Amino acid sequence: MDPTTKLFKQCPKCAMNWPSLAAILDDPEVELQGYQPSITPSHSGLVLFRHNRCGTTMALDLPSLETCATARAAKLPPGEVKAPPTICLGMQEGLPCPPDCVCGTVASILEGVQGWPKKAAPPPPTPSQPPPPQGQASPGKDGAEANGG
Repeated sequence: MDPTTKLFKQCPKCAMNWPSLAAILDDPEVELQGYQPSITPSHSGLVLFRHNRCGTTMALDLPSLETCATARAAKLPPGEVKAPPTICLGMQEGLPCPPDCVCGTVASILEGVQGWPKKAAPPPPTPSQPPPPQGQASPGKDGAEANGG
């Protein structure tokens, strides 16, 4: 990567760099794993991705992915609003969803990430033709041996 290019995220295991959120979401070797809620109210949680090239898990904070929710909302037909999820992270404490519940935002972001079109993976390298064994001549243009046969 060019040293003047801004870095958005670097894989903690193999040091692969992505210059933007779109570059991560476009990458066919990166797949969504889920959401890890925060235990502190001041933090909104992490969205987890697996980097299949090296097998590690990477995290992005929820606010860095809000454009995915915006992109998803733009695809909804006019007037259609996605209902909040029926399972709230706060329900484990027996509490109803608060008005500022993050679960609807998380669900919208995760749906936006899952619906993001991936770029096609590059084709695997094709094996090169091995050289002919020593002592044998390779065939010429017309199939005859190159050494006058």
